Amino acid sequence: MSRVRQVIPFPADTLGGDIASPTVLQVSRLAAHLTQWHACAPSPWVVKTVATDYQLQFWTRPPRFRGIISSTVRSEAATILREEIDSLLQKKAIRVVPTSETDRGWYSRYFVVPKKGGGLRPIPGRARLSEHRVATFHHCLTQFQLGHRLRFQTILRLLGMMASMIAVVPLGLLLMRAFQRRTLSHRLCASCHLWRRLPITASCMLIRPWKEPGLLHQGSFCKVVSTDASLRGWGALCDSASVRGVWTALQRELHINHLELLAAFLALKHFCPVLMGQHVLVRTDNSTVVSYINRQGGTRFLPLLKLSHSLLLWCSVCFLLLRATHILGCLNLGPDLLSSGGPLVREWRLHPLDVAQIWDIFGRAEVDLFASRANAHCPLFFSITDHDAPLGTDALAHPCPDMLLCAFCLVEMIQPVLERVRRQHLSLILVAPWWPAKPWYAEIISLLAARPWQLPLRRDLHSQAGGEVIHPRPELWRLHAYLLRGQI
Repeated sequence: MSRVRQVIPFPADTLGGDIASPTVLQVSRLAAHLTQWHACAPSPWVVKTVATDYQLQFWTRPPRFRGIISSTVRSEAATILREEIDSLLQKKAIRVVPTSETDRGWYSRYFVVPKKGGGLRPIPGRARLSEHRVATFHHCLTQFQLGHRLRFQTILRLLGMMASMIAVVPLGLLLMRAFQRRTLSHRLCASCHLWRRLPITASCMLIRPWKEPGLLHQGSFCKVVSTDASLRGWGALCDSASVRGVWTALQRELHINHLELLAAFLALKHFCPVLMGQHVLVRTDNSTVVSYINRQGGTRFLPLLKLSHSLLLWCSVCFLLLRATHILGCLNLGPDLLSSGGPLVREWRLHPLDVAQIWDIFGRAEVDLFASRANAHCPLFFSITDHDAPLGTDALAHPCPDMLLCAFCLVEMIQPVLERVRRQHLSLILVAPWWPAKPWYAEIISLLAARPWQLPLRRDLHSQAGGEVIHPRPELWRLHAYLLRGQI
C-alpha cells in the first residue's frame, strides 16, 4: 500500500464541530469533523478514509527500481501531456520527485491516444481493476444460479460491468458476446421492463468464462506498436525498434485495408519476442483496422474477417490483450516512412544535444551544405533534392558563403567537400566517421584546425521522421566532428 498523507494547520471551525487538539496529526481537514461524518452514517470505507488516510491500492508489490523511464512525445502531444502534469501538480495528486529519491521507486510511462471526438487524451501505461470493482463483479455473478429468477435490471447491470472491463480482460468483447445475444433475444426494453424477472436457464450460464480465477487480475502494461502500409510495402515501430517489408506482386493487388491489417499482423509477429505476455496497443492511421481489431472481426468484408480471425486467435495465445487506436496520418511519420521504402540514406539527422555540444566547442555554424527541412540545424542550407531550400540545391555547384559552414554528408561526398575547403579556403565543421583506412581521412588530418571531438554514443544519435526512426547500428560510424580550414 502507498499512503497519501498531508500535515496541515488546523483551520477555523467552518462546519460547526469541535476543533481537534493541535497535538493530533491531522490527515485532512475532514478528519477534524469525524463526529459529524459518523452522524451522517456513511459507508465504513468513507469513515475509514476520513479518519486515517486514503490508500492507493496495488495488486502486487511494485517491481524494484530498474532505471528511470522517460516518456517521449512530440508537438501537440507534448503540450497536452504537460497540461495534464501541471493539472495533477496543482491538485496535489502528484509531486516533483526530489533529487535524493530519483534512483528508487517504480516509473511508468505516460502516452497519449486519440479521443473519439477528436483531440488527444493522456493515459498511463498501466491499468488494473481495483479490488472493489472485482469484488462487486463477483458478487453480481454469484446471483446467476441455475433456476433463479432475476430482474432484467440485474442482467443489464452485469452486461454493463462486463463492458467496462473489456480494456483489461483478454478477449473481453468476445467473452461477453454470447451472453449479450441471449439477453437481446428477450426483446425487452431497458426503460420499460427493468423490474421484469427472467429465469436463469442453462443457456444463461454463458457467463462461465468470467468466473475463471485470475481473469480480472491480469491488468495491463501497454506495449505500443505503430504500423502503416502502402501499395509498395509496410513498416512498423516498437520501442524505437523498426521493421519494414515489401509486398509481392500478388499482395499489391489486394485492397489497401487488407494490406493495412496484414501489416499489423506481420509487425506483431516480428515483435512477438518483446511483446509476449503483454497488453499490446496497435496504432494505425487506418480506421478499418482499428474496427476489425477492437470489434474482433466484422461482417462486411469476408477477406478481412478471415485475416482478423487468424490475427486475433494468434494474438490470444501470445498476448494478454490486443487493442487498436487510430492516429492521424500526419502523426504516424515513422511507420509511413518505413512503408514507403525508408529510411533514406541522405536524411539522417544528428541529435540536437550533440549539435549543441559541437557549437559550444567549435562555434555555431551558419550554413548547412547538405540538408533538408527535416534535418537542417542551420536556418540557411543547401539541399540535394529540395528546390525550396533557402540557398538552392547542390552546394558543390554554387559559391560557398564566407562564413562558418557545417556538413553531415554522404560518405561519397566527403572527398569533393574537402577539395572545395582546400581550394576556396573555407572554414567547415565536418561530421564524418573515424575511418583512418579511407583515402580521404589523410586529407581531413591535413586540414584540421582543432582537435577532433568524438560524438558520444547513444541509441538515437541519428534519426529520421522526427526522431521516431533511429539508426540500428550507430556504433559502426564512430562519428567525430572536425573543424577544418583551408590554408591561405
